[in-house]
Amino acid sequence: MYSLCSHAQNWQWQVYYFICLVLILVFAIITVMIQPMYVIGGIVVTSLIVFFSWKPRIGFFLIILLNPLLEWQFSLWSANAPVVDWVGILLLIAIGLRLVYAVFHFRSLPAFPFLFQFLLFWILAAFSFFYTPDVILSVKYLARPIIFFYLIFVLLPILLIQNQRILIHTLWLTYGVGVAAAIMGFISLFLPPNTGFLWKQAQPLPIFNLWPLGYNHNLLAEVLVVAIPFGWYLVRHCTTRFTKKIVLFSTIFMAVINLLTFSRAAWMVLMIELGAMLLWYFRKEKIQLLHWFQLMMIALIPIIMVQYFFHQTYVARSSNASRWLMSEIALSAFVDHPLVGNGLGTFQEFLAQNSVYRVEFGAPLESHGVIQKLLVETGLLGLIGYVFLMVSIFSFLWQRIKLAETDDLSLARITTSVAVLGIFVFELFNTSFFLGKMWLPVGIALAAARLSFRRII
Repeated sequence: MYSLCSHAQNWQWQVYYFICLVLILVFAIITVMIQPMYVIGGIVVTSLIVFFSWKPRIGFFLIILLNPLLEWQFSLWSANAPVVDWVGILLLIAIGLRLVYAVFHFRSLPAFPFLFQFLLFWILAAFSFFYTPDVILSVKYLARPIIFFYLIFVLLPILLIQNQRILIHTLWLTYGVGVAAAIMGFISLFLPPNTGFLWKQAQPLPIFNLWPLGYNHNLLAEVLVVAIPFGWYLVRHCTTRFTKKIVLFSTIFMAVINLLTFSRAAWMVLMIELGAMLLWYFRKEKIQLLHWFQLMMIALIPIIMVQYFFHQTYVARSSNASRWLMSEIALSAFVDHPLVGNGLGTFQEFLAQNSVYRVEFGAPLESHGVIQKLLVETGLLGLIGYVFLMVSIFSFLWQRIKLAETDDLSLARITTSVAVLGIFVFELFNTSFFLGKMWLPVGIALAAARLSFRRII
């Protein structure tokens, strides 16, 4: 099979890169008479594509670092998207060039996993075009983010994580991003405003008047719920006692900051992730497992009490009221076209048309939950396609977990699967269900599972 990360040092690759450099010069000569800015942009873009074609892993690692920074955006003509999306497009083009090179040299191409399930979901979602008030909007939404997230955040990790060394680097980078986010949340506890209950709420912070993580505490929490399971693996992976202590402390630190976001979804996900890890770790020691679950039940008592009092705050009551009104509007829209939905990308339009929502909560927001979103926009067919996709993914991961042993790579496979479970549950109540924050962990987990059992897939 052709390796996308190989560094072939032969005359064919040298000719390939020479041709790319010549094309840069030709592009510059042709466009210099039009507008100098296009020349600069063209040279930068072409240079990055050539570089990513040469070193695709660097592009992938850059995606990991930029993935949470959804508010750091770049505009090109009328297109406005996060920087991570632009990097992903350039890396995808670079990988495409390498695949074309492989085809011309009669080399076998890598498989595109779960392509059938994704295609089925796309086709079923496309039936919503029959009733959409804006076909162009729906087509754009199908292309990005729905098709986009598979190509960039699922397919690229699977193609590029081809050995255990790359996988470990991937986990370390994702973990480092989580630690950085937790530090930001910790600093926010000592800065105004106070939006929490009895204690300030951990939330994202601006950097040079920019909010790279966004404004909402949930955007901070969804980074942490992925990084924490990776920390459980890295504690076991570290070879020295000092690094084990550092990673263990950092993981506990992230868990505490996750709790201090006062995100109800984050608290629930943290308990689910901990329970899933305990189930696997003590799967052969039922008495120990029972003791741990008893401790979890005891720990849940103060957590439930804190959440009860937090629900009495204005922040929580306003959030609950917004979600309930969203659900009522969504149910009304779903009844209009229950089978194929009202069109991709139209959920916020339904909110904007509701005068009560506008008066109470202002500008329309994205749906707080993927099920609600799909029922309105794609109807039952789209929801069935999505459920089939997720069941296929979790079934694949579960089959690999059942075959797990106590070696390092199997532990990585289990912790990445737990991270996928966590972010999936989180996005049942949040808004990043079609973004890299959810699907990059899915791509990493699928790569880890395939890597462990590459011979039998």
